[in-house]
Amino acid sequence: MDLEVHGRYAKIEGMNVYYETVGEGHPVILLHLAGFDGRVYRPLYDYLPEKKYKLIVPDLPGHGKSDPWPDWQRRRVSLHFFADVITKLVDSLGLSQLSFVGTSMGGNMSLLLGARLGRRVKGVVSCNGAGRTRTFTERDIEMADNQDVGRTLRFAGELATKRTVEYLTWVRSGNRREILVNDLQAWNEFDIMDELKKIETKVLLARGEYEPLVTENMLRETASQIKDVRIVTIRGVGHYAPAENPEEFSKVVFSFLDEVTKP
Repeated sequence: MDLEVHGRYAKIEGMNVYYETVGEGHPVILLHLAGFDGRVYRPLYDYLPEKKYKLIVPDLPGHGKSDPWPDWQRRRVSLHFFADVITKLVDSLGLSQLSFVGTSMGGNMSLLLGARLGRRVKGVVSCNGAGRTRTFTERDIEMADNQDVGRTLRFAGELATKRTVEYLTWVRSGNRREILVNDLQAWNEFDIMDELKKIETKVLLARGEYEPLVTENMLRETASQIKDVRIVTIRGVGHYAPAENPEEFSKVVFSFLDEVTKP
């Protein structure tokens, strides 16, 4: 599908935050993975249902084309900080109703924003995220390399193509290693299990068939705290589901959103 992609900046807390929009209809904010930026969702654009959804794809502060936060080289920030920025972006765009879709770190944030924004949120999709995600050792974080093709391979599914692995590594290598380290620490410190009961909308917890970080037990533990939730497996993908198999990812996500946004 030949869709126009528009890139814009919003001034939030003194930072220029870049975001892209594509399509028209119900607003859906897509939140990216740790160490990446919104480009991981570009393969999804070809599968966007016509005139149903307007995708809003931000680069979080310090990622992609967005400014870093003040003193970013020494100051670590949490996923709550990023969620504050996204909340202000939502307000600046005047969105009274919207949905969130996130992968990995973005999946965690989708759950957090679903709990925070209440009935403004029509649906939440968290792919390879959970309510509590302490999965890395300190050494894992210290040794993280944003240009490591081997890292991409370890986190991808068995069916990921060479082209996909190269694309993902290219996107991540365009971001600073310090930002990746910050994100991994923020992921490790994330725990909103007590807040999940505040989510008032339907939630889809998706997990890649070959996902190495978020276990089925972690998803079940997360689901036990949410009122209206279902769990699905996306076949053939690992941690980078929207880029590894955008067609299957889009089927799962948009069929769920069709259900929660119908009149």
